[in-house]
Amino acid sequence: MATEAIDYQSEAGSRRPSVIRLPDSGGGANGGVHVLEPKPEPGPHAPMHPAPPIPSPAPAPQFPSDRRGSHASSFIVLERVPTFLQPSIPWRDRLLHFTFAWYTVTMSTSGVALVLAIAPKRFPGLSTIGLVIFLLDLIFFLFITLCISLRFVLYRHTFRRAFTRPSEALFVPTLLLSLAAIISNIAEYTRLFLSPRMGRPTARFLEVAFWGYISVTFAMSILQYHLLFTVKPERRLLVSSMTPAWILPIFPVMLAGTLAGGAARELPAERAVAILAAGLAAQGLGFLVSAFFYATYLSRLMAFGLPAQRPGMFIAVGPPSFTWYVAFLFVWLCLESFVRVGKRSGVAGCFTGEPTLERRLTD
Repeated sequence: MATEAIDYQSEAGSRRPSVIRLPDSGGGANGGVHVLEPKPEPGPHAPMHPAPPIPSPAPAPQFPSDRRGSHASSFIVLERVPTFLQPSIPWRDRLLHFTFAWYTVTMSTSGVALVLAIAPKRFPGLSTIGLVIFLLDLIFFLFITLCISLRFVLYRHTFRRAFTRPSEALFVPTLLLSLAAIISNIAEYTRLFLSPRMGRPTARFLEVAFWGYISVTFAMSILQYHLLFTVKPERRLLVSSMTPAWILPIFPVMLAGTLAGGAARELPAERAVAILAAGLAAQGLGFLVSAFFYATYLSRLMAFGLPAQRPGMFIAVGPPSFTWYVAFLFVWLCLESFVRVGKRSGVAGCFTGEPTLERRLTD
């Protein structure tokens, strides 16, 4: 029986085992060609033990609902089960997955109410519409807070996880942001609906709320970034998956500048200047930290492309927008406060509207 040995090379140029051609009188399935794969010679990098065989992939399951024909029987059809056909889940189990991200609902509702309160172009009933939305926002806030509290009571292990798991910990500041928006709405709708006699108690409340808010948010931001910096290696955030949500821990501190604008409007001049100075410092700190994160965020976009959840990219619009709003608001409030301080202390100058010493000498 004659044999024919054929050596061939692959497309990459690597040497392949010899093919031994044996004449087959029976005309087998290979056309009389039997391929014998000899054992490879051990090389310098050859493994000491042979690699285990690779299992063949399991056949794709067939579903009765696959009606696309016999040629598409190997595909899996994923269909969304309607809500009324899904099994019922007890409320106790639903509370396990009730996270701080729900406070984004009250953030947006408070924002709408605040815009309606300060809109320059007004019509009869606009303030009432805004007040209804604000009251609805308070109901949402109380309901979400109740659900979060029940979750921590029923599942006590979730309290620590809420502050150490980055996927949930980044949304803890939404609680403080909702509180800032609620305080701002209280200042505006008190001015719109209550009598001027309530101005002094409201101003006192806003002053206490501002100093308490800026203290709590500053401490919470430091604590939260510390927890994110020292989290377990397997839970740490990756630059490849960065989103503008990394800015959220410093966001409540930055929003203290917006809150200072509403709190200083009805206060005496000396106390108003102190609140404006603290609000301006908090606004600058928040924008500075956000600018640091913008550099990393742009590097992530250039290296890894756009994120999968693109609506979250709009979070990056907040810091510069709030900063410019606070800058224009503080220009007007500072001028008004300095004028009142100058008139009360008897200091003549450009802020009091009286001629300065330099102008008197030139005149």
